[in-house]
Amino acid sequence: METAQSLPTEEPPVLKLRRDLLFSFQNEGEEPCYLIEDPVNEQYFRIGWLEHELIRQLDGTIQLPEALERLNHIYPEQAPLLTDVEIKTLTYWLMHSQLAYFQMPERKTWQLFNLPENPQNKTQWWNPLFVKINLVSPDEWLRKLLKKTQWMLGWNFFWIVWLPMVISGLYLLAADSDRLISAATGLLSIHNAFYLIIIWAITKIVHEIFHGLVCKKYGGHIHEAGVFLVLLAPIGGYVNASSVWRFPNKWQRIHVSLAGMFVDLLIAGIFAWVWANTEQGALNFFAYNVILTAGLGTILFNANPLMRFDGYFILSDILNIPNLYVAGQKYTQYLTKRYLQGQFEPLPAWTTTQKWIIKTYGILALWWRILIMIGILVTANLMMHGVGVIMATMGLFSWLGMPLIRFVKTLHKQPEAGSIVKHLLLVLSGTTIALLLILTQINWSPRWNAPAVLEYADNGFVHTQTNGFVKYIAVKNGDFVEAGSILLELENQELTAELKQLELQLKIHQQKRQQYLLKENLLSAAQVEQEKFLDTQHKYRKIVQEVSYLTIKAPISGYVIAEDLKMLEGAYLTKGKEILSIGDIQRMEVRFSIDQQDIDYFRAHENKKAYFYSHGRVFQPVEATLNKVNPAGSKEIAHPSLTALVGGEINIRPKPANEKTEMNTDSQYEYLEPRFNGLMRLSHEQSHHFKAGETGRVVIESTPQALWEIIYFKLDRYFRILKARTEQMLNQQNVGH
Repeated sequence: METAQSLPTEEPPVLKLRRDLLFSFQNEGEEPCYLIEDPVNEQYFRIGWLEHELIRQLDGTIQLPEALERLNHIYPEQAPLLTDVEIKTLTYWLMHSQLAYFQMPERKTWQLFNLPENPQNKTQWWNPLFVKINLVSPDEWLRKLLKKTQWMLGWNFFWIVWLPMVISGLYLLAADSDRLISAATGLLSIHNAFYLIIIWAITKIVHEIFHGLVCKKYGGHIHEAGVFLVLLAPIGGYVNASSVWRFPNKWQRIHVSLAGMFVDLLIAGIFAWVWANTEQGALNFFAYNVILTAGLGTILFNANPLMRFDGYFILSDILNIPNLYVAGQKYTQYLTKRYLQGQFEPLPAWTTTQKWIIKTYGILALWWRILIMIGILVTANLMMHGVGVIMATMGLFSWLGMPLIRFVKTLHKQPEAGSIVKHLLLVLSGTTIALLLILTQINWSPRWNAPAVLEYADNGFVHTQTNGFVKYIAVKNGDFVEAGSILLELENQELTAELKQLELQLKIHQQKRQQYLLKENLLSAAQVEQEKFLDTQHKYRKIVQEVSYLTIKAPISGYVIAEDLKMLEGAYLTKGKEILSIGDIQRMEVRFSIDQQDIDYFRAHENKKAYFYSHGRVFQPVEATLNKVNPAGSKEIAHPSLTALVGGEINIRPKPANEKTEMNTDSQYEYLEPRFNGLMRLSHEQSHHFKAGETGRVVIESTPQALWEIIYFKLDRYFRILKARTEQMLNQQNVGH
């Protein structure tokens, strides 16, 4: 047999259906259909009853129009069964899919159409953001594994093991939701990224194995398996389970699609038990990573029908619309040709129900692809800096540049190229004018915000200055105290005993010195005792100071703020422990933490109007003056209640070992990046509506600006930051060399 590089167009060729093709009847959906299995190329196609009756006549002796004429005579009441355009389309499809040999009248050799290289295979090398790699053919291995794991694929396992484990795991997570949220500290940090990728890769391997096992259970074959790389990281695997299309029962195909998510949620349920029953540590955090990757990850990605993962194939089978994704793409391509190129092509003969489902799905899937592309490009840029910019540029060229080049190459071959170009120019001109009007005539007030917490004005924090047990608490929450008033007393018997011992030593040294002074020959001994006395006296004064710290007094006048003060009775407090604070409950301050990318906007807004939105009263903003913005950034945690450690939004990480102190827990952590502190004071009247400790957001608005100005300044700032990062990276490399 020969192969042809391109399709001749002068005369319709004679077609001969390949004898090795397998046909099976399927009666699902609104219309019965036939499945064509190509065992050589491992491909599957669905065709309608009419197309099946037509192509089965192609034995190499007649052309397709003649075969259609025979059918028209058999079914005269339905004639004409196909139009000339549909006949040409069917001819091209049979040849392009390599389902039939063709022979031109002037040649006597049978040929198979030589498929051109898939443009996506070419663009893949231009697009390092997303790479698909075929690794193995696991069919024989899965067949052996099925014998040992088949007990996990039936209803008994579902009811007895899977369902109780998943439901109980969800209950455990919901019952400890606060700890679940706070455990997200550092989850996406660079330190955890490696472990997260490894866990994700392992769970996805198990995920794909279960797809293959269920496919084998129903008699399918898995001849291909591999991995997906996103940003050069293995974030997912795949198995080629296209043989499921030969299954006569759609619920078998749905079972194959559900198998991966089935095992993912089982793993998440098991590790929910591990997480709920272990203390904070390596095992606990490992379990937390598994819960998010196997549980949340499979819901957001695998179950999402807008991506060609498990959820899509389940939806396609439930709706009885094969190739839903392809049909949706056809509709978006129709819109592109109709409104951008001015070409009108009829849509396939979908039913009314199918029509609105396919149109809706096509548009939603298109927008989802755009969002995913933007997300990957931004992630590459932010996480990989200079290399990320190169990868993002190559990705953009692959997704936009290559299709545009292919369009330009094929445009001159089309007879209506002139009208297409005119229509495109008209559309582009209109779009350009509309964009210019939008960018120059529409004004917008950009908003910036920062996480904030409410505190009492003139707040004085009281810390312990020595170690000791709480002996007596003299105040309670809400009491008014004068500066110098006793708040509580500590007890430290070791410190008290040491003080008495030093008092005794002082007396002994003093007596010996006086005795030696009375004798002329012992003056040098008196001098030694004097030195010992002074040394002991120095130690004594330090211990006296320490003992005085056992009595804790109010540093300023104000109201005591400490809701859990009674819990400290009899407790042992270490040096540096925060006990309570004293402030003016009649006046509140909003203290907020500013991201370094937003500091310029907040500094420009100093002494201007700002708004505080409490998380408990989102629709009741408070207007006040932004009083102060500290121009110096720091990684030191100024507001612990805003950090992810206690459910806030600011990510933190443990300090390097050489920077940790023994003071309090907060000092053991630091911000990932330097942040800036700001202050906004509320009036007496506004303060009455809030309580200390409430969190929210401070929001500022700039004066109205044209959209082009906002975009220009955003891009200018972005490239300045990018330049600074690149220079810093180069400097670090030079220092390393």
